[in-house]
Amino acid sequence: MKTKKRKARPKKLPGHDRSWMQAFGYGLVDPTERPFDEWVDLIFNHQVTDPEWYRLQESDPGWAGDPNRFLAYATQLFQNPNVLLDQYSAEQINQGFCYLLPEHGLWRWIWEEAIDTALRTECVMSMFNVFEQLFNSQTYKEAYFEACYMWWDYLRISEKNNPDPKVKEAILKALSKILEIDSRNCQRSALHGLGHLEHPEKEKVIEKFVLSHPDLDTELTSYAYSAMQGSVL
Repeated sequence: MKTKKRKARPKKLPGHDRSWMQAFGYGLVDPTERPFDEWVDLIFNHQVTDPEWYRLQESDPGWAGDPNRFLAYATQLFQNPNVLLDQYSAEQINQGFCYLLPEHGLWRWIWEEAIDTALRTECVMSMFNVFEQLFNSQTYKEAYFEACYMWWDYLRISEKNNPDPKVKEAILKALSKILEIDSRNCQRSALHGLGHLEHPEKEKVIEKFVLSHPDLDTELTSYAYSAMQGSVL
């Protein structure tokens, strides 16, 4: 007697079915069901603590909510990051970005290939605006250091996970644009990101940057060459 083959179930995105999380006390509230302003407030409107507020409570692996709305909200924020300046301190902004980006947040949806590619790559490209508007030499504050320098570390993925090449291409393009911002903070962050990125064109991008900026100081030039070799910290 032949056994009937069961039809494969369509792949579900974690943010679409939260029942398994709720059974363990996670994901009881989907932040992306809130209006954009409330979603932003949930991320940035917290007292600055050491360790950070989100490290003082049990992590909710489902807080990122619906992936499509999460990516759309993140893109909207990155396109106009100045909306944060009138509402939150520099320390809150830094802390909020460090909560938004890592694995339980933006990282999980940026690399999820079941989500529309255009939505993910548009989000990556919009990150340029954060560097141009918040992290440039004129507006940069020391409180932004971790978010600025570690931004691309938070989005880093191992090659063992076969990361989406289209997202990697978008990251390369975004980093190439950030390198052209006349700001040491932005340039160092971009070199840091390129140093961790596995992409065949990254050496050309860095070499072009060094050759087109003959006034670079010794330290940043040395860091650029370290990035070419993938040996940045």
